[in-house]
Amino acid sequence: MVTTALSPQQIQELAPQLAGAKLAHVRNLARQGDVLPFIAFQWPGVLLDAFQRDAIASLFDPTMKRVFLKGNTGCGKSCIAGLSVCIWFSIWPDAKAILTSSTFDHASGVLFAEVAQWYKSMQVPPGDKLWAAGIGDAADQRYVEVINPGNDEAFSGRHGEHVLFVFDEATGIPDSKWRLSKTQYTKFLAQANPRTLSGAFRQAFPLDDPDSCVTRLTPEGKSRFITISGSDCMNVRLKRLDTPLAPPGGVEAEGRRYQHGETIPPEVYQKHFRPIIPGQICYDQFLSLCATADPRWVGVFAHGRFPSENPDTQLVLAGWLRRAYDGWGRYSQLCERIAGRANLVRLLRRLIPVTAFGLDVAASSHGDASVLTAGSNRGILRQHVTRYASTMDTVGWVIRTAKSEHGIDLTTGEVAVAVDVDGLGKGVADRLREQRVRVIECRGNDSPSDPKRFSNRRAERYSDMGDRLNPEGPLGTTVFWLPEDPELGQELCAVERVYQGSDGFKFAVTPKRKAPGSSYEGPTVEGKIGRSPDKGDSATYCLEAILHAGRGNLVGWLDVLG
Repeated sequence: MVTTALSPQQIQELAPQLAGAKLAHVRNLARQGDVLPFIAFQWPGVLLDAFQRDAIASLFDPTMKRVFLKGNTGCGKSCIAGLSVCIWFSIWPDAKAILTSSTFDHASGVLFAEVAQWYKSMQVPPGDKLWAAGIGDAADQRYVEVINPGNDEAFSGRHGEHVLFVFDEATGIPDSKWRLSKTQYTKFLAQANPRTLSGAFRQAFPLDDPDSCVTRLTPEGKSRFITISGSDCMNVRLKRLDTPLAPPGGVEAEGRRYQHGETIPPEVYQKHFRPIIPGQICYDQFLSLCATADPRWVGVFAHGRFPSENPDTQLVLAGWLRRAYDGWGRYSQLCERIAGRANLVRLLRRLIPVTAFGLDVAASSHGDASVLTAGSNRGILRQHVTRYASTMDTVGWVIRTAKSEHGIDLTTGEVAVAVDVDGLGKGVADRLREQRVRVIECRGNDSPSDPKRFSNRRAERYSDMGDRLNPEGPLGTTVFWLPEDPELGQELCAVERVYQGSDGFKFAVTPKRKAPGSSYEGPTVEGKIGRSPDKGDSATYCLEAILHAGRGNLVGWLDVLG
């Protein structure tokens, strides 16, 4: 068999055909989910970090519906979005890519600018026209378009077999827009710096493990969750530097150690310390982020973790709870030691008496829980949880529990019970009164004592609880006890300020759940933690009763006694 070598001219003439065949091959691989050969063909020599390859490969996995990405400052999230949009638009003839961000200016000036940069550097671009804020032509039903996050209509009419939604700075996009996009997309990419405790982006991540890289089956489909720490970035791992100056701790190259602040020679810097991935955070920049005094700030911006607390919005911070738990722990241990010794139990009840109860009544008679909280000026002493199907069963349980567990006969009217009367609790409160129990009615929308600061009484109750727990607050010299119950702590911390108006002073708080007909679009407590804050609410009702203990409405009480 005789073979004839092709001449350089023949090779040059065949090059377009060979490139076309190669492009068709890698495009087909990308459609099947193997996207890395397409990247290598269109952007030869491009270097991607491991998490960038993970995110892009996950997005093009045919079984994957959504990809959520959060990371430290400068990790390279925009690169992932830019490449993904260009690939999506290139491999599907009916592709639609809809881009938005916290503001239209950011979506067009940052996100789409990244897309345009990658689009212009493709070896074989699709040939569609590049506009100021889009690619292609919407009239042809094939396009990349930047939309305004404030315009509901812009999120509609995006139906098709290959529709990609990209949310950049996703923590700043209203929750309502997430709901609008849900019915439209084939694939969904959301990325952000994780600076918030609430909102749709935070709620999307697994509650039990929000800072790991995991794949989960969700109601919306298979979803990939990726967290990037600065320590994961290649420039940081390999100690690449933004400037030729040795960072804290120094660096070493070619047997020579450069101490902190020492200038590194240009040839050494170029060979050993020049950034490998342009634009990605470097080792010296990462160390600067980690040196910030506020650990919350470091967790978010250096390590890409969701904050555990936010002093600007939360009324109760997780960091305050340890002190409250420790005080209650000593009390609880004492109760266990003297259990069964009636004389010592009576002595403890005299020394630390229960002076008030709070009752959160189950929202329905179909298995929801009612919570009875016992407390005093020392703090929350105990919480009791039950499920009863009827009002009278609940009333009987409250009276029996107070007597058997705390030695208090509620029917004498000496100790008050603050009862949530917004729902089924109204009937329980009425029946308790019939049993001569002193009841304090609690409604979420009751008028607060300070209407200039609080929108309603619910906001004031949680603010009162925060004042009692804050070690640096006006009442910080005394420790207010809390049972060491993860559910109670999580529920108290989940309630945040929702500011009313523009003065940044008056506020309501996170609602328990979305009320029918409500225009509120923010997070709810149920949405954040997956349940109603029954223990947290009961604790705030108990605190209200504690604050009223000894004063109450004497005339009203005499009326009840007849």
